[in-house]
Amino acid sequence: MTDFPTDEEKTLRRKWTYEELAVLVTIYFHNDFAIGDDGRSECQLMADSFGRSTSAVDRQWRNVDSIVKSKPAFNVGALVRETVVGYLNNPVGVESFAGRTCETRGWPLSQLLVGAPGVDPETPVEAAKSIDPQSEVVASLRGLLEKIELKSFSSGSKGFFVQGKITAGGLRYQSQVSAVLIGSRNDPMLQVHANERDVQIALSDEVSGIARKTFSSGKQGYYLSLKLHLKDQRFQVSMQAVAIGG
Repeated sequence: MTDFPTDEEKTLRRKWTYEELAVLVTIYFHNDFAIGDDGRSECQLMADSFGRSTSAVDRQWRNVDSIVKSKPAFNVGALVRETVVGYLNNPVGVESFAGRTCETRGWPLSQLLVGAPGVDPETPVEAAKSIDPQSEVVASLRGLLEKIELKSFSSGSKGFFVQGKITAGGLRYQSQVSAVLIGSRNDPMLQVHANERDVQIALSDEVSGIARKTFSSGKQGYYLSLKLHLKDQRFQVSMQAVAIGG
């Protein structure tokens, strides 16, 4: 006889999204650690908002704490680490994203997002030093994605584009992200169904797949190419970060 998973087991297995983690990490950095305990009303409120169990929120809360304080941790997902690094590198950007997410999703967590600071301000700096450069690239690209805009390319294609300079591992990178609507080059009447926020959220999860690359110019950096399905349309996505200088 097969034992079917309980609702709590299902919520523990469901992958956390960048939206959820950005909100959770922002709340962590603005409140006392104790509110993440699964017996607290604040933890219950987060669980209800995310559609998860309080034990799932408690577990992820402790993962965040382990990363920030450089404590041993097991089975911590890459996206959790990247979200923490993203906050350390760009707290204003992540907090802004978290606030918009709660407003859009209808999550009643705004009060927790601006709670009383409960973390030693020196701790995040030490935690940031222990993060590898690739995670910093991923976190920085997430920040860059907040500026992505709808664009008509010179080729006649339509889609989204953003470029800018980021810093990771003590190096500066010239970075850009493009998402080109497949088929738009040969069909001037084809309209883009998605908006900037749709693309930002979708690519925030995908950017974890970016990998080191030596470009044809000989320069070092990171690169990712993929096809993205969004709003019943397909986009060819390219992300790159090329080291500036030697």
